[in-house]
Amino acid sequence: MYYRHNQPKKWEVWGATSPNPDGSFDSWTKLLDCESIKPSGDGPVTNEDREYINRGEDFEFPLDAPSVRYIRIVMSENWSGGVYAQWGELTFWGQVVEQQN
Repeated sequence: MYYRHNQPKKWEVWGATSPNPDGSFDSWTKLLDCESIKPSGDGPVTNEDREYINRGEDFEFPLDAPSVRYIRIVMSENWSGGVYAQWGELTFWGQVVEQQN
């Protein structure tokens, strides 16, 4: 299923510390635009493509990105041109920031 169907191609990552419960974006900050890469370009999936995606793709947040507690992902496009996503794994890491009350 490499680079097909609902595999994510382009998406945005948003973060918030106290998101508005109405679902609006007014309390969210866009942290990152992401795009999955297919090394061989358009056309059939190659061994190079399989090796690349099996290693996983890393997306680094800018060092000046604000600290957030909640993450929101907005799908822009999957590999079949839709907006549904089928994620294999998402792992976030960073440093814990204690909030002041």
